[in-house]
Amino acid sequence: MSRVVHRVVSDASHSVAIVQTASSGGRSGQPSNLSTVRLANADLSRLFSGRVLNNAMIEVIETWRVDAANQGPRSNFGKTLEAMKGELARHLPGQEVSRSDTPIETEAGLAHYVSRVEASARMKALDAKLPPASAWAPPPTHAGHADTACIAAGDTMGSDRQSSRQRARL
Repeated sequence: MSRVVHRVVSDASHSVAIVQTASSGGRSGQPSNLSTVRLANADLSRLFSGRVLNNAMIEVIETWRVDAANQGPRSNFGKTLEAMKGELARHLPGQEVSRSDTPIETEAGLAHYVSRVEASARMKALDAKLPPASAWAPPPTHAGHADTACIAAGDTMGSDRQSSRQRARL
């Protein structure tokens, strides 16, 4: 049985994915299922290792039987996939942290996506806790440093020294 994750959208704790599961045969064409599933980010690896339907860790939102022999944009498969992609963000409970628009066909590709989601979630958590960058900037002062005070007073001797150094190098 082959699997392809066509699109994944994640928030800080959960992910919603469109998964194609295909069997090896049928009378005609290539029968497969397109499913929209919701699961915890920690359980994303289960999309390739175990069952998708009837799995307690994976919530199946909708499933459509399609023929994967023709996957063009005007085929039944293409139209169903585009409709599911359009509804994907609606199924995500929180704010979107990360997304993958390219199909993922291997466990290594899914592991790479999981690491990106975890990093994005950590960055969002830190951004929420830390003050804005403007709060970290020191206040502008001219006292304490001689060159800064001279330039502030209108003395351009420091800039003349730089230009003479540059002329000496030429």
